[in-house]
Amino acid sequence: AYIKIAEGCDNRCSYCAIPAIRGRYRSRPLGELIGEAGALAARGVRELIVTAQDTTRYGTDRSGKPALAELLRALCGVPELKWIRVLYTYPELVDRELAALLESEPRLCAYLDIPLQHISDPVLSAMNRRSSRSGIKAMYAMLRGLDRHIALRTTYIVGFPGESEPQFRELLSFVEDHPFDHVGAFRFSPEDGTAAARMRGQVSGRIKRERLDRLMEAQQRVLRRWNRRHIGRTYEVLVEGIGEDGLYEGRTEYQAPGIDSAVRFRSGESLSPGMFVRVAIESVAEYDWIGVHADDAGK
Repeated sequence: AYIKIAEGCDNRCSYCAIPAIRGRYRSRPLGELIGEAGALAARGVRELIVTAQDTTRYGTDRSGKPALAELLRALCGVPELKWIRVLYTYPELVDRELAALLESEPRLCAYLDIPLQHISDPVLSAMNRRSSRSGIKAMYAMLRGLDRHIALRTTYIVGFPGESEPQFRELLSFVEDHPFDHVGAFRFSPEDGTAAARMRGQVSGRIKRERLDRLMEAQQRVLRRWNRRHIGRTYEVLVEGIGEDGLYEGRTEYQAPGIDSAVRFRSGESLSPGMFVRVAIESVAEYDWIGVHADDAGK
């Protein structure tokens, strides 16, 4: 189940109409959220997914400082919850307190969704993002330096107004040199009423399509290399169902539902959605991991 911890947004990225539609950022009271999480857990929810337009800004409107780590520690106190997953964190607020919590708290999925959108400083500035190339690289190094591997997801926008070929190549180089476990990429699409829709230097549709293809080809090369490290390892998997090919489908803590890859595996036992089982990974497809229920390995 998903739990939305705040409404609205104060970031005012130049391409986004959400602040105009949903208003200022408004954090929900911590006690209210813990009560809702407890009620969901009592109904059988085992994975709780924490969302907002910007989860890292939780609490800033109430106390003047971020309180996401405090909220996550409280959620980890709900005994029935097995996995707690965090989406939509902003890079400039992913700090050492949050990183240390992800490293030490087993109920927190080793997973962080950090929409970067770009890496070129001029493009980030035009997007009205608060992050910078140097700050993003420092954050990445901090997370990759943790003893616990944290699966990282991000999104990129290509063809933003004014994006030059050298600036796009800067992004392409970053994708290749800083592997993310999951990447979503989109062509810039102007939204009515946003500053970006009125900017000069709009990029043609042909160039946007070509840049998107180049970026996703680069990410596929990264994944072919990056995913091989899972082969031969055994992971805990949340069973979600059976696919058309007859294989069970599920996810590890490193994969969010609906947006990431999945684990497909065979089992000699009858399994039901919601079960947690151990799966030995034997191979990787383009995105998905292929394996066998660990109880059947070697049979």
